[in-house]
Amino acid sequence: MTRILHKPKLQITAVKPVYGVNYNKGYIGFTYDKGNFIAEGIVHFTHWASMSDIYATHALIVTGEDSCIEADAGENCVKEGTLQNYFGKNTCQIFFRQPKNLTDEITNRIIQTVRREVGKKYDFKSILTQALSGSFPGRFFRSFVTRKI
Repeated sequence: MTRILHKPKLQITAVKPVYGVNYNKGYIGFTYDKGNFIAEGIVHFTHWASMSDIYATHALIVTGEDSCIEADAGENCVKEGTLQNYFGKNTCQIFFRQPKNLTDEITNRIIQTVRREVGKKYDFKSILTQALSGSFPGRFFRSFVTRKI
């Protein structure tokens, strides 16, 4: 029997970000900036695995009320950034997720770990590999080498 899975229609409701209420230190932020060239490329190459109409093309880790650590392809590095860059844009959606069982100790360990990455180069090879794996030729190649053709 064949099952056809349909993408669920989700309704997105805009909520004003309030630190300590709907986002906090240690939370993971997922963004999508409609119209951004890189974001649109990510949507194109990952739409095969999409489970809804919500896109997440960038991730960051909240380190404070208006601070985060993120990888920035444009600046070719991992950097400390400001959340206002995302909150103030009409084209940008940002969603926060609290990691399961997050405690103050785990939050501090997450932030210490990512702070060690600040200043390191952006990993373009991994991004290219991921993009190609989501393309038709990449999927065909994977099927071929795993003998699922």
